[in-house]
Formats: sequence, structure tokens, C-alpha cells
Amino acid sequence: MTLQQMRYVSEVVKNGSIRNAAETLYVTEPNISKQIKILERELGIRIFDQLGNRSVLSEDGKQIIQYFNEILSNVELIKENFSAKRKADVKFSVSSQHYTFASSAFSSLLKELSTDSYRFSLHYEQTVNVFKSVSNRKSEIGVVLENCEKKRSFQRLFDSYGLEFHPLIQTKAHVFLAADHPLAKKEEVTAKDLEPYPCIIYTQDAATPNFLIEEALLPKILPQKTLLINDLYVSEELIANSQAYDIGTGLLAKNVRDRFYSAVLKDSPDFCVGWLSQKGKELSSLGKRYVELLQETVREMERDSNAL
Repeated sequence: MTLQQMRYVSEVVKNGSIRNAAETLYVTEPNISKQIKILERELGIRIFDQLGNRSVLSEDGKQIIQYFNEILSNVELIKENFSAKRKADVKFSVSSQHYTFASSAFSSLLKELSTDSYRFSLHYEQTVNVFKSVSNRKSEIGVVLENCEKKRSFQRLFDSYGLEFHPLIQTKAHVFLAADHPLAKKEEVTAKDLEPYPCIIYTQDAATPNFLIEEALLPKILPQKTLLINDLYVSEELIANSQAYDIGTGLLAKNVRDRFYSAVLKDSPDFCVGWLSQKGKELSSLGKRYVELLQETVREMERDSNAL
């Protein structure tokens, strides 16, 4: 049994198929298949069942993947803690969907640092990549949306990646508009109200299920005018200059409240924004402090938004 075989199994689980895992790892499908079969013969079990083109964990596979993820996680910890090259720097990383409060809390954490050497990173990523980043310890914490109507589907995904979801705020969907937008005086808007205007949508991988998109109401609304982007600050530029709107939490940062407005999207389902961590793993001191700042930032933005 080798670490490489464990990594192959873990990547197949994360990506849903040997083909997708091979693309992620830049190896051939036959090589992954061969190594998994060798591992299955050694252990005397079947790890995967095939369902069409998808590789689904067998009952034995569901048990053993927990051990594999634990071992792989510990290997990464060993590398981080005992690599002479990495030891000099204080490291911390967050992966997030496109939320300003994630970067606001990150900035607050940076202001508290007293060390002369560190390597911090904040990644705005597609939804599935946030899951992967926390699962493989590229990032200690992930920030994502959970659609309450799809809670079970989300939970199954979190479990498959070995992740735990911690809620921050539950709310209705809001639309972000420029302060001078024709709808900016409304406290509540409908899908019909929004039809003349372009909707900003953050791009996802083609294989990403619809329920994982960031815009909580899509694809129910299916707007005729869409702007596909992958950058949070491009979104701000488009909202300010093209009468476009974005669907989100309704939480506004201080530096944009004079330029932007948020209105409740009528008949929207509840959704929850929270943070992800590896299941059963205690956060580092920096991770714990970031979560505290994230909670403070969300509470402050929620309070200020309600006061508007």
C-alpha cells in the first residue's frame, strides 16, 4: 500500500470518476485504474462500484477513505511542520466564494500580525475548488454558501470531502445594485423586476451541479441577460457602470455602502453562508482568530445593513 495509491483513491472520490481524477493529477487513466486494482487485491476488498461513467465508493470504500484522508492529511502536516524551507514562514490560507466579508476579515487578521516573515493567501475560487482546497489543506478554511433547499445534497458533498460546515448567517437572497439603479429605492424586488437588467454570474466548471452555483436563486430565474465573470471586483465595476445586478447575502462593506444598495429578492429560499474546515481537525491559532474576525465582520455588516 502506497501514499500514491491513497492519493489516487482520494482524487477519484473528489472528482467523481477516474477520468476526471486523471485530468486533475496529470496522469493517465490506465495508470490510476491499475494502481487502484493492485490496492484492492492487496486489501481483499472492492473500493469502487461503477455507476455509468461515475466511480462510487462501495461500502468498504466508504470506510477506508476515512483512513486514507487521515493519513494524507497527516503527511501534509508533517511536510508543513518539518520542512526546513517552510518552517521560517508563518503560513495561513483561506479559500472562498466571492464574498467581501471574507477579505475584510482577512485584512483584519493581517493587521494583528507581529511577525516579520509570513506567507498568507486568500483564494477566490469556484465552489468545488473551495471544497478541494480545504480537503487537501491548500487552505485551512473555506467560505461558502449552502442553499437550505439542498441541505442534504450539500451535506453529502461535505462528507465526501471530509469537511465540516459551520454556519455564519442564514438569510434571504438579496440583489446588489448601484445606488443610482432604477430599482435602488425598492426594499424588495421580484424576478420580473429584474428582467430588463443583466445578471452577474460567477463561472463554475462545466461539471459543477446547478445547486453549487453561488447565485442562490439560479437556475430558477434563468435571466435572459447574463454576465459571466470570475472576479469579485469586476462585479463591482459592472454593477456601478452597467445597471447589472448580483445575487448575494445583502451584506455590504463600509467602503461600498455609498455606491451600492441591496434589496431583498422576493420569494427567494433561505440560504446559509458559513465556513468549512477539515472534519475532526482543530484549527490553528490563526485559523481560530480568523473565524472570530469573520463572525465579527458578518455581524457588523448585518447590523449596518439593517440600519440603512
